[in-house]
Amino acid sequence: MKGVYFATSIIVLLTRVKMFIAEVIPAFRGLAMKIIPRAN
Repeated sequence: MKGVYFATSIIVLLTRVKMFIAEVIPAFRGLAMKIIPRAN
């Protein structure tokens, strides 16, 4: 049972990290475009 709980925890953690990164990267990109207008 501990193995199932551990595996579920890892999957949830990885999913949250992916969602966090997906939200943060566009925000930094927008910030960079304001600071350095020609940055790609």
